[in-house]
Amino acid sequence: MSVLVHETFEDGWQDSWKGQVHNAYVSGDSLRLMFREGDHYGCALYKEVPPSRHVKVSYMVRALSNWNSHSTGKTLE
Repeated sequence: MSVLVHETFEDGWQDSWKGQVHNAYVSGDSLRLMFREGDHYGCALYKEVPPSRHVKVSYMVRALSNWNSHSTGKTLE
């Protein structure tokens, strides 16, 4: 199994998020999305954001060129 995405947050970040973690490892200050060959990876986490004029969230994900996307995620063939 290899790490696809590693995000680092402040300790206790899980307390403000709702949803399910799939194929991932969660620690006190990080979230690692995992990939198993032939399996779908993903994370169904969400957080309510108070109304504001601007909300900007971004991060970069790099996928290998031989991965094919048939849905919202990637699968390795």
